[in-house]
Amino acid sequence: MANTYNRLGWKKLDDLNDIELQLKTIQKMCDFGNQECVKTARAFYDRWLKENEPLPNNFKSVIYETVAKFGTDQDWQQLFDLAVKESPSEKLRMLRGLTATRNYNLLKRLLYLTGDDKVVRRQDETSLIITIAGNPVARQMVVDYLDERWDYFIDRYGSLSFTLPNVVEAAFSKLNTEFELQRVREFLRKHPNLAVTRNAFNQALENINLNKRWMDTNLKRIVEWLRERNEPQQINYRLPSNIKPTLYELEIQPFIGTQYGADSFTFRGQMMMYLSCEMPTNQIIFHAAGLSIFGEQLKIVSSDSNVQI
Repeated sequence: MANTYNRLGWKKLDDLNDIELQLKTIQKMCDFGNQECVKTARAFYDRWLKENEPLPNNFKSVIYETVAKFGTDQDWQQLFDLAVKESPSEKLRMLRGLTATRNYNLLKRLLYLTGDDKVVRRQDETSLIITIAGNPVARQMVVDYLDERWDYFIDRYGSLSFTLPNVVEAAFSKLNTEFELQRVREFLRKHPNLAVTRNAFNQALENINLNKRWMDTNLKRIVEWLRERNEPQQINYRLPSNIKPTLYELEIQPFIGTQYGADSFTFRGQMMMYLSCEMPTNQIIFHAAGLSIFGEQLKIVSSDSNVQI
C-alpha cells in the first residue's frame, strides 16, 4: 500500500481506475495515521481556512475525517461550526467526517445532535447514525442511544421498510462478546415492538453468535502468535519521581441523568495541584486517561518569583 501511495500520491489523475485506487489508498493511509498522509491532508485544510483555497473535491471526505481524527478538540469544533453553515449535501459530508473523532464525548455529542432537525435533516438522521456506528469508539454508545430512544425511532421510521433495519444492522451486527450478546437480548426484552426491524434483529443475533464463536476460537491463538513475534514491552505507568504532588484542590460538577443530553453521565471540573520540583526538568507528566483537558485553561505558575517557567 505504501508503494501505491508513493506512486499515486495526491496528484490529479485522469484514469478512472487510478483515481479510485488513489482515493482508497489515501483513505487507508490517513486512517492508519501515516504521518505524510495526515500532514498533507492537514495542509490542504489549513490552506482552505487561511487562504480560501478550495479543497480537491475527490479528497474532501478524507480531509475532513483526518482533521477530525488527528486534530484537536478545537479543530473538531471549528469544522462542526463550518458544517452547520454549509449546503445540506456538503454539511452531511462534513458531519460524516466529524464521526472519525476518537474523542468519546465529541462523538456522543454528535450522536445526540442527529435528532435535532436544526442541525441534521430528517432524511440524513439515520445515515449519520450508521456512520457513527462504524466508529469503534461508538459501538456501545449507539446501542445505548437506540435503547434510550427506541419508541422515538419506531414512531418516526417504523413504517419504512429499509431505514431502521439498516440502523439496527450497523449498530448490532459487529458485536462479538457474551456481554454484548446478553445486552442485545435485554434490549429485545425491553422493546417488544420491533416493527420492521424484527428480521434485522434476528440477523444481528446470528451475526453476534458467529462473531463470538470466531473470537472464542481464534482470539487466543492470534494473541499468542503476536506475542511470539514481538518482544514484550514493559510499560511503566508510574510518574517520574523528579516532581512530587504535595496537595490537590479538586472541584467536580457531575451531570447525572438524561436531561443533560450529550453531557449525560459525564463531569466537568477544575483542579489546583501543588507540586514540589526536586530537580530541573523541561516537562511535567500527568495521568489523564479518559479526560479531555483544555490546553488554553492549563496554567503552570511558580511560588518562587526567582524560578523561571
